[in-house]
Amino acid sequence: MGEQREKLLRYYRGTEGAEEAERLVDLAEQAEKSQKFRLTDFLDPFGQEIAETIAANYPSLVERQRDVYGRGKESLG
Repeated sequence: MGEQREKLLRYYRGTEGAEEAERLVDLAEQAEKSQKFRLTDFLDPFGQEIAETIAANYPSLVERQRDVYGRGKESLG
């Protein structure tokens, strides 16, 4: 997990998204360890892009997102 973290943070290092990326990686790792959902404050479009990139690198989070969004769509239809 540490290698994945460093890879993501290195990608955003030196950009305006470095601090946001670190915060989101921390949340992703907490969610993975605890198996509990974590929420962020509202994100601007760039923050959303960072969050999607980070989530894509944590397979268990991607699966949990599908579960949540999938159930939501079924209950609305």
